[in-house]
Amino acid sequence: ISSSIELHQRSVFFFQAKDGIRVLVRSRGLGDVNKRRALPNKLTASGGTTSSIVTAPAGGTGKVAQVVKTVAAELWAGTTMSTGANDAIATVPFTDAAKTMTMRVHAPAAGLPIRLKLEDAADNTHTVETEAMTTATGWQTLTFDFANPVPGTAALNLAFTYNKSSVFPNFGKTGAQIGADSTYFFAHLTFVPAPAGGG
Repeated sequence: ISSSIELHQRSVFFFQAKDGIRVLVRSRGLGDVNKRRALPNKLTASGGTTSSIVTAPAGGTGKVAQVVKTVAAELWAGTTMSTGANDAIATVPFTDAAKTMTMRVHAPAAGLPIRLKLEDAADNTHTVETEAMTTATGWQTLTFDFANPVPGTAALNLAFTYNKSSVFPNFGKTGAQIGADSTYFFAHLTFVPAPAGGG
């Protein structure tokens, strides 16, 4: 199974697909250039999660990342989602006017914090973290605003490269505090561009 990232003037996606990474680049005056290269997907679990690629549960489509926060998990347990060398993804193109991402999340309950961390795959001192709260059981689209990082963590720095992504379900609670394994599904990590035309 391979995974896809799409980069273009509107969004960047992380999701599972059969045809490798798709990169749609807005060229200078030449329209959109479509480049494809197959790279294997990699999910790296940490802190007591288990991660795998599975068929999406009801309401989703295709293959998605399944992350189980086990009863033995640390409060910071999570999974790094990557498609390139050094656990990298395509660079997220943040600007002054575009600092948010969305992700499709299947959660076991409402009111659970999902932390998303971006960093430089070549420099783990360059990081930014933010959180969104689940609003329902099942599939939902969460918005992650990196202009509002988690208190006590680094601010978004537009001079940095952010090309590594990790997700931490129900951040702040250990598996023992939760009392049982809890299962999440993740797909379509999407960069939200600035509105066209300004305003």
